[in-house]
Amino acid sequence: MTQIQLVEHVKKEDAMKKLASIIGLCFLPLVLAACGTGQSDICKQYISCEKHAAEIFQRAEMQTFAYGPNAICWETDELANDCNTLCEDTVTSLRDSLNDKDLELGPCAAER
Repeated sequence: MTQIQLVEHVKKEDAMKKLASIIGLCFLPLVLAACGTGQSDICKQYISCEKHAAEIFQRAEMQTFAYGPNAICWETDELANDCNTLCEDTVTSLRDSLNDKDLELGPCAAER
């Protein structure tokens, strides 16, 4: 086997192992519809709240793609917990900023 063939073989083998691991994780306890935890309600609220705050404060909207429905935040429970904490803290901060200026809370209001 040439060095190029060996490298190609290793790449294919690594890809197959990764695929098998992903499939295994998806089907661990039961057959699941999808891997990961799925987007949380607080992060859905954060995305809406950020958009609202950007409009109200006439500023550029912060990047929220990491908190979307198919984002990296939902790949593991640990990431989901970290993202949920950040989303909750940010919604609270944006709500406080809007309250301080007596502005419309919109989707930043508590307990939607």
